[in-house]
Amino acid sequence: MEPGALRVVIMDAKDMSTGDVKPYVIVRVGDKEYKTKHSHKTATPEWNESFTFSASPAAQPRLHAWIYDHKTLGKDKLLGSAEIDLWRHLQHGAGVSSADVHAELREGQGKLRLRLEFDPEAISPTRSRSSFQSTERPPVSSPSRFSLSRRRGADRDD
Repeated sequence: MEPGALRVVIMDAKDMSTGDVKPYVIVRVGDKEYKTKHSHKTATPEWNESFTFSASPAAQPRLHAWIYDHKTLGKDKLLGSAEIDLWRHLQHGAGVSSADVHAELREGQGKLRLRLEFDPEAISPTRSRSSFQSTERPPVSSPSRFSLSRRRGADRDD
């Protein structure tokens, strides 16, 4: 069976914990993995970030998601994980199929809400922006504060 485009929208999570956390999600389908931006301190984060994978009912039956608490110093803490049987929620062979999924988190508490869309006609999917306001960052890194200070000094007309 030929692969199509699987669009995964990481929407939000709720009932995760009682403390303030800065959560982010890592989502994997097959050998491709993407990461959302981390939310600001909240137990009910909203991401609304979209990622597109190449998927086939025969090759990638599951989606894996992990929610971590972002730590500025030290190792990020796992808040929970979920494994979703994609083809239990999506119809293959019937054109474009979509489903809203509420995944119960393991190794923690709470639920992760996702939107899955499979288009068997689409080819060569790439990471895409959501029709919601995506918070993806461009791959170009920002300059260091040292290069900015040199640039400011070079702009002066002394």
